[in-house]
Amino acid sequence: MEADVHVHTSLLCYLILLLSAVLANIDSNTDTDLLDLLVPYQNLHGPRHSHRYVRDCQPYKYKNVTHETFKPTSAINSSKPLISVRQFVKSDDKHRYDFDRAHYIYGHYAVIQDPLRTFSVVEPGGPGGCMDDHWVRMTTKDSARTKNCVVAANAGFFNTTNGACLGNIISDGRLVQNSGGVQNAHFGIKKDGSLFIGYLPEYEVLHGDFQQLVGGVLWLLRDGESYLTESIAAECQDTEETGTLKTFAEVQSARTALGHDKEGNVVIVQAEGRTHHRGMNLYDFVEFLKSLGLVNAINLDGGGSATFIVNGSLSSYPSDKCPDNPTFGCERKVSTIVCAHEPECQPSHNCSGHGNCVGGICICDEYWMGPSCDLLMCGVHNCSRQGVCTESGCDCHKGWLGEQCNEPCTEHRYGYQCSEQCRCQNNATCSPVDGSCVCKPGYTGLLCTEKCPYGFFGESCKSLCYCEDSCSCNHITGECNITADVDADLFQDNPTFGCERKVSTIVCAHEPECQPSHNCSGHGNCVGGICICDEYWMGPSCDLLMCGVHNCSRQGVCTESGCDCHKGWLGEQCNEPCTEHRYGYQCSEQCRCQNNATCSPVDGSCVCKPGYTGLLCTEKCPYGFFGESCKSLCYCEDSCSCNHITGECNITADVDADLFQVGTCLAESRIRREHLVKDQSEQMSQLLLTVVILSILAATSITINISQVCFYAICKKTKTNNNKYHKLRRIPKDYYMDSEDGDDEEEMDEEEELDESITETSFLTGGSKFKHAPKS
Repeated sequence: MEADVHVHTSLLCYLILLLSAVLANIDSNTDTDLLDLLVPYQNLHGPRHSHRYVRDCQPYKYKNVTHETFKPTSAINSSKPLISVRQFVKSDDKHRYDFDRAHYIYGHYAVIQDPLRTFSVVEPGGPGGCMDDHWVRMTTKDSARTKNCVVAANAGFFNTTNGACLGNIISDGRLVQNSGGVQNAHFGIKKDGSLFIGYLPEYEVLHGDFQQLVGGVLWLLRDGESYLTESIAAECQDTEETGTLKTFAEVQSARTALGHDKEGNVVIVQAEGRTHHRGMNLYDFVEFLKSLGLVNAINLDGGGSATFIVNGSLSSYPSDKCPDNPTFGCERKVSTIVCAHEPECQPSHNCSGHGNCVGGICICDEYWMGPSCDLLMCGVHNCSRQGVCTESGCDCHKGWLGEQCNEPCTEHRYGYQCSEQCRCQNNATCSPVDGSCVCKPGYTGLLCTEKCPYGFFGESCKSLCYCEDSCSCNHITGECNITADVDADLFQDNPTFGCERKVSTIVCAHEPECQPSHNCSGHGNCVGGICICDEYWMGPSCDLLMCGVHNCSRQGVCTESGCDCHKGWLGEQCNEPCTEHRYGYQCSEQCRCQNNATCSPVDGSCVCKPGYTGLLCTEKCPYGFFGESCKSLCYCEDSCSCNHITGECNITADVDADLFQVGTCLAESRIRREHLVKDQSEQMSQLLLTVVILSILAATSITINISQVCFYAICKKTKTNNNKYHKLRRIPKDYYMDSEDGDDEEEMDEEEELDESITETSFLTGGSKFKHAPKS
């Protein structure tokens, strides 16, 4: 009997297991949606109320503070790795007898020390992945490669339709996205290393000095206690795709949390699962986080987004089914990720470009030092303050050599890298910086080649000689017992002094002389038979002046002091013309030309613009002329003048109003009045002379006619018998009248011709009689 019961019991258990398997297979076959969606809000992400609402509805004990901050301990536990990862297996006691659910929950958690240098929020695919209208979704593994993450997990939520990143995002100190004040729980790290968890207003996102910031949904742990219920009340707004926000918290699914422990280490916890089948609800997840030692934590994206990467490999079991084979789970493309990486150097991640960041410490290149390799330092002495430290070592000042610029130039050398040869004479000291000479007592001159002048001696030749009879003294010591070093012609014979005797010839052994000029043409010093030329002089005898490569550009004269530029030129090589309105030697004179005239840079002479004349171009063209150099004649009616610049006849107010009306000349202008009066006087004189001559001619003709008449009458009374001697020629009766009339007509013809001549002359000379009346 007992055996039968045992058999029946075993058969019943087998049938129950078989039925469970069939139901599970039916469920998987009818699940057409391959994605494991766990979205907290249906439409818009996050609640629409303000930060003040969150502040006012939180428990009284928190007063007005809507977040928690935690400053990690400065000491790093060297006995533990900076980044440690563990896998956990947790028994699912609540569903122990539910054959449709797994009995164990698997997951990972990572503990990250020194989070300011080892933790980052990363955009999908790296910087720019959350850019507006260019949203990118990438798998957690692919995004982790862009930052060389040791550990990475999915982080922020995203729009399942267009892939847009949601919530506030700050990555490595750079504001990626501002959500506009949406009140969801956030986790952040400030630039001083303090940790931030909770809610914050928009202005703090913009000005809160965050190094990292990411938004989640629901604050799980606050100061070591569950804050889930209060957080649901603060963040609840709309209906989610999987139900209300309360349902979102209660459903069993894969979960991801981000928080910190009591030592200030950042902790990432991820529990695997599949919505409604396996995993944890948020209430159980909160208790599990407490058991791991977390103090504050927020909830990140979960469900099919939950992914955990270690050293570039997928360590979790994604709940999204692969499109090509639903038997397997595939990693989902997500939005932002959280990343634990090798320590980054602070404050400069790349060590200012002058070193390599190794384990969070900058290993600086040669000559660079400091935490960020931003300080140039050439050895212990740092160029001995006699040079400048560069990336290639010490660049020494003039007069110094050596790796640390602590070696002065050797004797007779000076300048940059001690490359110049000193030219000082008579044991003078040569400056290692610029080669200037410090003369020994008794000598003077630029190169110390000259003895002290007569009457002076000693250092800098400043001391006066005090010798009798106006004798000079030794140019070095000042002693009055002079010898061959003083010219004997300067002194008279005086037994008191031992003056040198004048002799005829001497023999002399001397230094090698320079050839062909012993004194180097007075422009250099002969040293060992070679002329050391002064500046600007060259050649074997220092007799060639040469001012640089261009030799004053042919616009100046090379002198012993450099280029002496011609008038109108400036510069060391006389290649810079005078600026506008300047002229003369060294361009020292101010141009005085007027009316935009061009000023010669040589002598300041003015080249006038058209329409102007005069020494300074201050005068307009004279009456009747216009244009360039006022050489063009005006051609206007009524003898009018024209515009002094263009030659246009339509003159206006720029011409003397006494001479012209607006646009037309006054016909009888005062400028011609004297000439007209003279012409009229001459015409009147000619007219009177003509009248007098005609009168004389007329009187003579009348007298002749009367004489003829009288003679005829007398002759008629004294007839003689001899008619042939007294017979007169008969004159027609109208002879005299015809003759007089003809004379009159001839006279009038002459007067008309004179009148026409006068009239014509008057017109041509501008008199008062005109064939054509002048225009008014």
